[in-house]
Amino acid sequence: MNSNAPPGEEPEAVKLYPVWSNFIYFVAAVYAFFVAITYKRFSLNFNLFFIYFVLILCTGIFSIVYHLHTPSWTGKFNTHKTPKFKKWLNVDVGFAVSLLIYSILFLIVKVLIFYQKQQRIPFHQLKNPNFFLSILFIILSVVFFKIAGNHYSEAHSCNNRKNNNHFVDCFSKNLDAYDILHSNWHIFTSLALIFWISWLSHASWTTKRWSS
Repeated sequence: MNSNAPPGEEPEAVKLYPVWSNFIYFVAAVYAFFVAITYKRFSLNFNLFFIYFVLILCTGIFSIVYHLHTPSWTGKFNTHKTPKFKKWLNVDVGFAVSLLIYSILFLIVKVLIFYQKQQRIPFHQLKNPNFFLSILFIILSVVFFKIAGNHYSEAHSCNNRKNNNHFVDCFSKNLDAYDILHSNWHIFTSLALIFWISWLSHASWTTKRWSS
């Protein structure tokens, strides 16, 4: 944003970035779908990866809807106080948290089935490059999410500024930073999901009998 302009006059690229950066979720969703259909229809693996596809797809869709109700998109300072904003924020957070919980449960199921078949814990999977890459992008996404959150909080604490120009400058700069960092978080989490799915679908997780 320009320092003397309201949020609605921010550069178009910054305004659009939080929206279009969600499309990488759709790439991850399509990848999960193609992994699912490599397995026998309605088998355990098919069902697990198909649920992943649905959750990631919904996360991307509702994240876009949420960002279409943010101050950055509407150009209104107090958008974050409206019922619509709060509703879509809760939906967005709900799907993001559900996706996180499902990812953990998916891993637990994989470990339990491997243990049942092989009678050992699959520590060898920790050497898989996809695991390292997924952890790397998870760490990056956490860092960017935290920093973005700090800028978002700072933007909405700018009301304490005595001068209106100072308020606009404070709000604009922090909201710009939030938009860019949060959009990068979209990209990092989606990449983490892609590598996580690659890791969970690796043939070494399954015996010949179970991978059918």
